[in-house]
Amino acid sequence: MEVVKDLNELLPKVNELANKLILECKKQGIIIRVTETYRSQERQNELYEKGRTTAGKVVTWTKKSKHTTRRAFDIVPVVNGKATYSHLKLFDQIGEIGKKLGLTWGGSWKTQDLPHFQYDAKIEEVTIVGEKTATEHWAEKYYTYLINNGLDIKEKRFDDKTSRGEIFKIIAIMKGFKE
Repeated sequence: MEVVKDLNELLPKVNELANKLILECKKQGIIIRVTETYRSQERQNELYEKGRTTAGKVVTWTKKSKHTTRRAFDIVPVVNGKATYSHLKLFDQIGEIGKKLGLTWGGSWKTQDLPHFQYDAKIEEVTIVGEKTATEHWAEKYYTYLINNGLDIKEKRFDDKTSRGEIFKIIAIMKGFKE
């Protein structure tokens, strides 16, 4: 399975925070490299099987990673031009920077995952309406656009999984399909 390292594969808010982490680390003289961002469910399953049904050491404890929802990324510090996982104090520094940015750091967990960062907060956008602040889900604008352009959507299920059928329908309508 392909390892995805592109920050653009993350949700926009997570991408923003990952870039802030990289910049803040750099300001503090720490160079980090992103080693993985989005992970397909197939890849997650493959990683889960390591050390269980396939050879190797166990590398993950879950089949439901935030990587599969584009809310997580892994990093490694770079020292003297080489990626290194052995500088624990460096990971602690990076972890503290990430936490200050609002990320959850895997190094804080009972079973530590030092390279791992994820965004656990509900992802939403805040817009100003007159004097009142309204919080709207990040997908609201897309939902409104699709409804206004003829897509028959029964429910606003922003955080549910989308079926392949629903995706096919959206793509078909985007390509000009008429019922």
